[in-house]
Amino acid sequence: MSGNHLPNNLEPTVWRLHVKPSLHSGVSREAVFDHCINNNLIGIGWELGDEDETPNSVDEYIRSSKNRYKGKRDIPSIKFARDVQIDDIVWTRNSANSYYIGLITGDWKYVRSSNPIDAIIPNQRSCFWYKIGLQNEVPGALLSNFRSPKTLQAIRDEVLVKRSKQYLNREFRQHIYPVEEIKPAQDAGEFFTFIDSEDCEDVVGLYLQKHKDYLLVPSSCKRTTMTYEYVLIHKKTGAKAVVQVKQGSKVPDMSRFKSDNKSAVYVFSTKGEISPLDGIEILDPLELFEFAQNNKDLLPDKIRWWLDP
Repeated sequence: MSGNHLPNNLEPTVWRLHVKPSLHSGVSREAVFDHCINNNLIGIGWELGDEDETPNSVDEYIRSSKNRYKGKRDIPSIKFARDVQIDDIVWTRNSANSYYIGLITGDWKYVRSSNPIDAIIPNQRSCFWYKIGLQNEVPGALLSNFRSPKTLQAIRDEVLVKRSKQYLNREFRQHIYPVEEIKPAQDAGEFFTFIDSEDCEDVVGLYLQKHKDYLLVPSSCKRTTMTYEYVLIHKKTGAKAVVQVKQGSKVPDMSRFKSDNKSAVYVFSTKGEISPLDGIEILDPLELFEFAQNNKDLLPDKIRWWLDP
């Protein structure tokens, strides 16, 4: 992390920010992202017109932006200027899916500059950044927050807020935030609530490869395959298997699965009750939870963390 600012507010809001310049700006997302990281700042668009005076206060900017963007119900730059505060924490990611956590260290300002990137993100605050890593190194709950297309939104998940403070404590190399210890998942119900849907698919896939002698076909892991998550091949018999995974209360539509006596079908639902059907093997949440507990070294970091925070 650049700089040596330590937070005074120990109960900050945690935010998620998409860095996504307009396609018509002529500047790449990577260029804007690198500009923010390298210059210790966080920025957002929704610029004012050349005819508008440069706002010297948040209230002035809000009035001007509401006038310029009439009819827009949600102007994220207003939230950025008004609601984000010094010592708040922010998460973002680049186009390579590397995740960064930042500590807001400065008040809002509106920047007019000859730099074309500043012109794209004129609403700025100073921010110290720390690179966490790829998506397998961050909690699954964080990934879920990035699915929303909103440019800026607050993260309300209490466990993820605590985890964000722990990341910064680690970077500060001192216990700045008095974070309570996050306890590992106590049972299958907690575990499959903490991890996200893709994590569930990973646990199932690893289980089938280790305990059922299957090998996963990487090219089959596509979102265009709506009926199943991926295809596996048995390493001894060559038999094919497909997998369907549902998280939460969603129950797989069993009528969509038809066994042709050549393919095995494995189905897993974290909460929903599944009615047995010939040719389909229903995986037990407790058995998968015990597999995860006993094979932590096989799990991605973001899953293993919920078992050993």
